[in-house]
Amino acid sequence: RIFDIEMQATNQGDLAKRSRYYQGMIDMNHIEKGATYHQLKESYIIFICTFDPFNQGLPRYTFDYICKENPDILLQDEAHKIFFNASAYSKEEDGGSRAFLQYLYGGEVSTDFVAQIDNKMNQMKSNTEWGLEYMTLAMRDRENFDEGNRIGLEQGIEKLVNTLKEFGMSDEVIIEQLMKQYGLTHLVAKKHLHQ
Repeated sequence: RIFDIEMQATNQGDLAKRSRYYQGMIDMNHIEKGATYHQLKESYIIFICTFDPFNQGLPRYTFDYICKENPDILLQDEAHKIFFNASAYSKEEDGGSRAFLQYLYGGEVSTDFVAQIDNKMNQMKSNTEWGLEYMTLAMRDRENFDEGNRIGLEQGIEKLVNTLKEFGMSDEVIIEQLMKQYGLTHLVAKKHLHQ
């Protein structure tokens, strides 16, 4: 079995598509090239939310593929998606899950398991090394994002210049379009024209 678990504190409205993406990544990463499909392992994608992702007041939403024409037929692909809603913790039937969801929603420690989680969370919060490592990873991710944006912008500008040149546009028209489309100054647009 493979588990992918993620905490969600804000509802960005994209959990269904994210679960689909994660399912694809799990399947791609856990089967060898040339292997048969029956070697795919059972997988669980679990989102633990502090909000109600489907606005139905349930503490948990479990999805398995079923036949629309006959709901008695399950696809049995062993891919499961579970969305927990901590805000409805009081409706959760499983005592351990209820205690965990209650802790996430209000911070109340009511079982030994939740106490262990709370202890680990407090250790992580006070561990300055972990905080620095997290900040370093966040900075690296931001740098990678910025670099990707820069490369994409450069490629877009280059493509526009080449296309306009192919259509026989004058240098002044190309510079004007670069300024308009990308918010470049006249000097910067002119540099891109002659690269």
